[in-house]
Amino acid sequence: MTRPTSEVLADRARRLARTDSGSRQPGETMLCFCLGEERFLTGLRSVREVAPVQSIIPIQGLPAVYAGLTNVRGAVVPVFDLRVALTVRGPRPERATHVIIVDASDSPAGIWVDRLEGLVSMDPSSLHQDHGPAGPWFLGRTPDLATVIDPGALLAAARADAIRIHPPEEA
Repeated sequence: MTRPTSEVLADRARRLARTDSGSRQPGETMLCFCLGEERFLTGLRSVREVAPVQSIIPIQGLPAVYAGLTNVRGAVVPVFDLRVALTVRGPRPERATHVIIVDASDSPAGIWVDRLEGLVSMDPSSLHQDHGPAGPWFLGRTPDLATVIDPGALLAAARADAIRIHPPEEA
């Protein structure tokens, strides 16, 4: 006999919420993902979910920052390719397997990721500001040179740049 899904999820949430003060390092839990060979971190409070995707449907005529649309459990979600905004070199893989869903301007948006590396604990005081990109979305770099970002602010900046570069046509 199988347990109801809600019960299984509640048990998982309780296990994940337990703290083991002897084994955890102080700091914030961050999601680590890669675009090309670059590593990025974002706080879990910024992430709604990580969703598997079957396909991303491109929309002709939109700036390159818009990868297209995908279906996440029946909801149509725009997906952004932030390689240009993050100055990531190299080609984008032909197919995404996961997108990070964040709340951007009060609606969900997906961020194309090449690879997920999991969760890490990071002490925000260890971040340093270097010659990294300028913008309110750049929070700093870790000692191992992963870039920490605020995805909501990054999406807002990418949308604004796309509008300036590719203004909507007037009717």
